[in-house]
Amino acid sequence: MRVIAGSAKGIHLSSVKGNTTRPIPDRIKGSLFNILADVIPDSQVIDLYAGTGAIGIEALSRGAKSCIFVENDRSAIQIIKKNLELTKLQADARVLPYDVFEIDPYLEKDNVVVDVIFASPPYPLLEKKIILGWSPGSIFLFLHQTHSPPGRSYHISTQKNGFCGDAQSPCYRTIRLENVW
Repeated sequence: MRVIAGSAKGIHLSSVKGNTTRPIPDRIKGSLFNILADVIPDSQVIDLYAGTGAIGIEALSRGAKSCIFVENDRSAIQIIKKNLELTKLQADARVLPYDVFEIDPYLEKDNVVVDVIFASPPYPLLEKKIILGWSPGSIFLFLHQTHSPPGRSYHISTQKNGFCGDAQSPCYRTIRLENVW
């Protein structure tokens, strides 16, 4: 696992031992960031279920203004911090050691406005619960295995599906939040 492009290009990242995280393959990560090439620079990014931090680090490497990493696994948090040091991107990063569903007070306290949200949850995503309160117009990327895509709800619209491996099933969706309230 490595950083594909930007200021930290080519740096190999550490990973969490065991099978508690599923790092995103480079080809999928490359596809995601090619789609977001015009969006990432100068954006505020949040990496939910951050795992190793590879997605948020890729965003920072490609010019994101800042990234908030949300992860509640202690060993993963240590790996995120180590990877931020390896890439020298820690100045623009903040690691929140919380469950995704507990971060709203921390974001509200600092008046954080998020432009791009990455989420690769370890279990079927509860869409309504996770996206209430995010800013309208934010871009939310659901990363999922091809056989378990997220459901749809009334307040999101799929902007783009990305296909990998099995061309019949999307493995990520770029979703723009609309009329969340």
